[in-house]
Amino acid sequence: WESLTNIGLIRLVLKHWKFTLSEIYHGLTAHLYLKTVKPYMPSLTINDIETATNPPPPSGVRAQALSPSGDLIHDFVFDVSEDKNIIHVRNAPSPAATASLQIAKEITAMASSSFGLSSK
Repeated sequence: WESLTNIGLIRLVLKHWKFTLSEIYHGLTAHLYLKTVKPYMPSLTINDIETATNPPPPSGVRAQALSPSGDLIHDFVFDVSEDKNIIHVRNAPSPAATASLQIAKEITAMASSSFGLSSK
């Protein structure tokens, strides 16, 4: 319930209500989904699509950071807790593995400056 009443989610849905309704409809209606993807895969048939009558696939939902204004946050968020010497890295999307060395350098620099560590 907490997710559905989140002010950021409510604002996102209101900003993009047509897209929201389209996504819900596509998720519930295999025939409409087929019509949408058919231009990309002309040989696809309704039998190729898993529906509620077949074992349903995982939903495909992934976590995405959202601002209170309803905007998607497309980059990493670093939170530094100086009193506990902790750095939290939030919203690390799938390119995180590719960028992991650069992220490590940034975290190291943050830890050095925030916690008074030496960079040996």
